[in-house]
Amino acid sequence: MPTEKDFENKRVVIIGGSSEIGLAIAEKVTSQGAEVVIVSSKAERVQEAIQSIGGKARGEAVGVFDEKAVESFFAKRGAFDHLVFTAGDSLRLHELADADEVQVE
Repeated sequence: MPTEKDFENKRVVIIGGSSEIGLAIAEKVTSQGAEVVIVSSKAERVQEAIQSIGGKARGEAVGVFDEKAVESFFAKRGAFDHLVFTAGDSLRLHELADADEVQVE
């Protein structure tokens, strides 16, 4: 059974975290001590989500269909503990075996 602080000092990136399931996940893990980074294509929705969550919530508008923008986002943000993807079902993710190796410090 999860405890109230299961995500204490964890960094969680939520792609599609500005509404619905993604926002609910962001609220839950923030309440359990996580630093949440919300990613969505609409800057105003990111800001609304951050304001409603408070705490350690951060965010950035990133066009998730733009591979270079996503690559830049992760290069800038650095290491994280968990990645949640709730941005819809039309985005095709590469198989991990096909992805370039990523260095995480």
